[in-house]
Amino acid sequence: MNDGNTNRNTFTYTYSIECKDGSDTKRVLNIKSTPALFSPKDVDRGTAAMLDACEISGEDVVLDLGCGTGVVGLTAAVRGAQVVMTDVDPQAVETARENAERNLTEEELSRTQATVSDGFDAIERKDFSKILSNPPYHTDFAVAKKFIEGAFAHLRIGGQLFMVTKRLEWYKNKLTAVFGGVRVKEAEGGYFVFESCKRGGTPYNVNKEHSRIVYRVLAEDADPAPQLEFVKNVFDWSLAPHYSDEGKATFAGFLESARIFPTFRYIEAVDDVRGRTVGVLAVNNEKTHISLLFVDEKYRRKGIATRLVEMAASMSEAGGLTVNAEPTALDFYLKAGFKLVDPGPDGRGVVNEKDGIRTVRLFLKIRRDRGNKKPAGSSPAGSADDRT
Repeated sequence: MNDGNTNRNTFTYTYSIECKDGSDTKRVLNIKSTPALFSPKDVDRGTAAMLDACEISGEDVVLDLGCGTGVVGLTAAVRGAQVVMTDVDPQAVETARENAERNLTEEELSRTQATVSDGFDAIERKDFSKILSNPPYHTDFAVAKKFIEGAFAHLRIGGQLFMVTKRLEWYKNKLTAVFGGVRVKEAEGGYFVFESCKRGGTPYNVNKEHSRIVYRVLAEDADPAPQLEFVKNVFDWSLAPHYSDEGKATFAGFLESARIFPTFRYIEAVDDVRGRTVGVLAVNNEKTHISLLFVDEKYRRKGIATRLVEMAASMSEAGGLTVNAEPTALDFYLKAGFKLVDPGPDGRGVVNEKDGIRTVRLFLKIRRDRGNKKPAGSSPAGSADDRT
């Protein structure tokens, strides 16, 4: 809400924050600005959309990158986070400090700091859980490139970068190249809110010349916690947004059970150059049923899922493998040689739903050629569309 000019050189406006503490309580920030700062008369719609898309709590360490008046950082502080606000413009940093002093409690101020920095040049912390930025998008992409690459280096594993701009393709491609994936939400006013998660220690930029995939079967007594964490991260990123709360709770319970009880054997695909898990398959101890098959988004369509299935089939002493496939993975399994147990009236399989999880049941018949341990009829590595 714009309250108008206080004098020729300053503006003030208010911005209401939902505290998200389980109540309907709102905090109203009284923001001081100047004509030299971005969006001096009100919070722009892009920044508001980014804040709406980002859940911030007391467990977060937040960087407001290119802070301007400090609205983003102040919002994070009110919601309980530790906050660093930074901008290349000393006037912006000073304004953000003044707005913090006039709006935050003493306790909130103790968790908040503001510093002048050209991007990340003066930022030493590398444990941020969230970095938020509304970068200048009317110029070339030099600043945005610096922000994205610097954000990857300064986020903890599992940390998230949120950006908002009116440019789609370049940001989508750059974030995918560095982080391995991006979610995009279109907002009012022609804005796009981008969200990327840091899932490894080095930027992706995957290509055939700079990655080497190796496969290994975990020992029966190996702790599967790292592999299950990988599965959880891929699920949260690619499937959870399309699942109901019941479905997400069911899957989380399944992973917790798998962590506690040794009911599966695991096959792992690793990018040996980067030391990163890129695919995991779990088969039951009888080696008759595939219970989990997940491949990192950036490494799909490279034959990894196909190779994992081949290894599971080679391990099996039974006549076949079953799988309850997520419907979006149906085409992959069909190309890999699986057949529908019940094709249904449309030939695409009967979808079963239980506890919020939708699956289609398939079966792979294992026919071993004499003198050849590889299952006959299975697809060669790289021939399937690895969407799993």
